[in-house]
Amino acid sequence: MTNADSTFSAGRSLTIATASAILVSAFLLFSVQPLFARMALPLLGGASNVWNTAMVFFQATLLLGYLYAHFLQRHLSLAMQVGIHMIVLCVATLVLPIAIPKSLTTVTADAPTIRLLMIFALGAGAPFFALSASAPLLQRWFSISGHPGADDPYHLYAASNIGSMAALLSYPVIIEPMFAVSAQTELWHIGFLTLIPIIFAAGLLTMRSSPKYHRSKTETAILRPINNRSRLRIVGLSFVPSGLMLAVTTHLTTDIASMPLLWIAPFSLYLLTFIVTFSTKDRPRSKFLRRYTPLILIMAALFGVGAGGSPLIIAPTELFAFFLIALVCHRQLVDERPETKSLTEFYIWMSVGGVLGGLFAGIISPLIFDDIWEYPLLLILSAWLVIRPSLVRPSSSIQIRIRYALLLAGAASILFGPISQILATNDMARILVNIALIAGAAIFIYTERHNKSGFAAGFAAFVMILYASAPALLYRGDDTILRARSFFGSVKVTEGHTQIGAHHALIHGTTIHNYQIREQSARKAPLAYYGANGPFGETIAALREHRRAAGREGTLRIAAIGLGAGAIACHNKPGDEWVFFEIDPLIVEIAQDDRYFSYLSDCAPGAEIRTGDARLVIRSDKSLIDFDLLIVDAFSSDSIAAHLITREAIKLYRDRIKDDGVILLHTSNRTLDMTSVAIATAEASGEKSRVMRYMPDPANPHASLLMPSHAVAMSQEAVINTLFADYPRWQKEEANPIVGVWTDDYSHIVGAFFANKFRPRTEKTD
Repeated sequence: MTNADSTFSAGRSLTIATASAILVSAFLLFSVQPLFARMALPLLGGASNVWNTAMVFFQATLLLGYLYAHFLQRHLSLAMQVGIHMIVLCVATLVLPIAIPKSLTTVTADAPTIRLLMIFALGAGAPFFALSASAPLLQRWFSISGHPGADDPYHLYAASNIGSMAALLSYPVIIEPMFAVSAQTELWHIGFLTLIPIIFAAGLLTMRSSPKYHRSKTETAILRPINNRSRLRIVGLSFVPSGLMLAVTTHLTTDIASMPLLWIAPFSLYLLTFIVTFSTKDRPRSKFLRRYTPLILIMAALFGVGAGGSPLIIAPTELFAFFLIALVCHRQLVDERPETKSLTEFYIWMSVGGVLGGLFAGIISPLIFDDIWEYPLLLILSAWLVIRPSLVRPSSSIQIRIRYALLLAGAASILFGPISQILATNDMARILVNIALIAGAAIFIYTERHNKSGFAAGFAAFVMILYASAPALLYRGDDTILRARSFFGSVKVTEGHTQIGAHHALIHGTTIHNYQIREQSARKAPLAYYGANGPFGETIAALREHRRAAGREGTLRIAAIGLGAGAIACHNKPGDEWVFFEIDPLIVEIAQDDRYFSYLSDCAPGAEIRTGDARLVIRSDKSLIDFDLLIVDAFSSDSIAAHLITREAIKLYRDRIKDDGVILLHTSNRTLDMTSVAIATAEASGEKSRVMRYMPDPANPHASLLMPSHAVAMSQEAVINTLFADYPRWQKEEANPIVGVWTDDYSHIVGAFFANKFRPRTEKTD
């Protein structure tokens, strides 16, 4: 073999080893995130912020990994770097397979974030740290190997993200549906052990290589040195996409379901922008993107405020807008990349920006904002970052000031001045004026798209006006009397007026959960999903009749998982016992405050309320037994917490109800067929079920404040047959087979999604 052939063979072996190590490392790195977050999800009632907290932890650990890699390559020889990193990888295997630490299996609602971070650190921190350092180390080793592509190894960053994307896309559609959690952890353990010799081979090949590949100056990438200005821009351009990713995730997981599929969609798009922008071929042109950046930002603002519509419309448009903004930011990040000797420092500052963005959107924002305000604020910041000075066009400062004055004066008079009082009594006029104002502002800022400061300032005004006007467009002009936010989501209480009279509404995210009429004569009427002719009212009535027919008292002992405004308590009769389980302390405060809702004080003042995740509370307190009815009505905006409808959960409920007791699951969902999930799980648990698909009767005087609902009642066969014998709207149904039986170890959200799309609509009115 000639020297040239030997050189080529060595170079090919190095490329294969390095690329393989990076791909496998990235796959493991990004498959453990949804896996471990899913394992932690039941500890906090399926709250969407579990994923955001997980993201912040993993971003922070990634930063530590980059700092460690930077230290090694700056201060140690190549041989020492390889040796120390092998030791770190081997030490990390001591905590495998990954698992929730037994000492931390209970998370209180008082300080959930700190507890979750401890769980992530002890359960998966060491292997994640070791993996996070592998990619920058491997790229740095490659850059000093003498390989022809060593001068610009940033294309390996795209290879890393391809491995990450493969993990994220395969997890919800292949890994999660096919493997139980226990099997996933074992497979991940095997993958980690397989990776160690691959990384060692890549390091060994790098040590054996020498600078015998000849490169001409024309082949060397033109990269800039890193300076303080570059560091600041790198942090800013990383901050915005990272924060926006979590803000979009919060919206999606609040309104559909807190499950890996919906966590992964924004994250996958986030990584895709890295793949596209850091690849050496077909890299999007920076000038082309900058030309259309103003339009992209306007679209993002409009899509982001589109809450309340169909998730099938809002989710794709919001994700598309996020993708475009992240693409613009990351393309400009590529322009900031330094020479290869500063490679690990570049990754460090990128990671700093990512961590800060995650902290802002995932942890700080829920504490300081009463709604998801981080999304518009991040849009405003992105306008300042991505509109480049090179696009500035000379423009008269006097003209700009006049335009701004007219715009802001009009906005202020409509939003805060006398005109707002006139519009307050006319919903249609308010909607038309808001649309005109928003359209005018959009046209204005687009005319200033070539002026950096003019566009950014105008865009900031546009976004604030847009978000301030949103309630008038979304909630029929109802007045917001409370706006609050907790770890578990954002909550509003609004006051509206209909022919029935004044009423309050409880809104979690964008989903209305409860109404209450404020007139004294009608305050005890349960509304929304809880009317007397709906599934809750009929089940309670049927149970009372069943008890009396058996010669027993008609009083009931009822457990309700999920409090809401407490409307269901108005099915209470003297002698009944009620125990509510509510994970969110904020919801408990609202339900007990008569200024907002008086269901509890009017109908069941003696009801007991337990704060915490219902499964954990019920399992730990042996006195919670002998219930006649156990209701599962735990919503996170428009989704039910998945861990409350698994086979193990049903078994726990069965242990805590009477032999002839009933379990009632509220399964309404716009996106997922949770009814089929409940039916399949009931059958697998030895229970028989009946289903009610309820539509309010338009002739009902309260029809405008009643809502369609689906529910599944389950019990022993003899009980379920006699219980609903006189209630024909309760029907026996078969589960759609594609949903499968959900367990604590297995769930199939994709199957539930498609089952919902092809389910026949059979709702019946009162």
